[in-house]
Amino acid sequence: MKTYRKLVWVPILIGTVIALAGASAVIWPEVLIKILPISLGLLALLYGAVHIALALAWKELTPASPRVVGGVAAIVVGLVFIINRALSVAFIGVLIGLFAVVSGVIRAVYTWKNRPSDGTFMYAVINSALRVIIGLLMLFNPFASMAALAVLIGVYLVFTGISIIIGTLCCKDTFDIWW
Repeated sequence: MKTYRKLVWVPILIGTVIALAGASAVIWPEVLIKILPISLGLLALLYGAVHIALALAWKELTPASPRVVGGVAAIVVGLVFIINRALSVAFIGVLIGLFAVVSGVIRAVYTWKNRPSDGTFMYAVINSALRVIIGLLMLFNPFASMAALAVLIGVYLVFTGISIIIGTLCCKDTFDIWW
């Protein structure tokens, strides 16, 4: 609990940044299409770096390996987005969709194995299912409309950011599930 109090601001800050990035995508999709590879690349780098740092800091709270794997994957995706922007725009829906599906499945497995006793189990299951559904929607139609894709990505980012904030504030004993 002492570690939670010291680091609670980190997931709240990251959740806020993710939610604001998502809201920007919903409001200005045409601008996002132009800056999508760089902005999502930087966001993925930040997300990955924080996951790795928190895995090392929270060794006593949760196993570090799933968080480190997720952090490394986010950093790799971030570097691909920044280095090869043309390719990234072409495959961005597929990459984000895969990330959303994998994130939802990992979260579901972790939740199932570590069933929270504070009454948040159903919220965690719904959260995981929505991540998978949104990811599948992105995978099934990645090239239909870049504007619609930008909005869909924005909705996912808003949902993810809010989930991180709510999970951090409401589920102190099990907030590692939300982050």
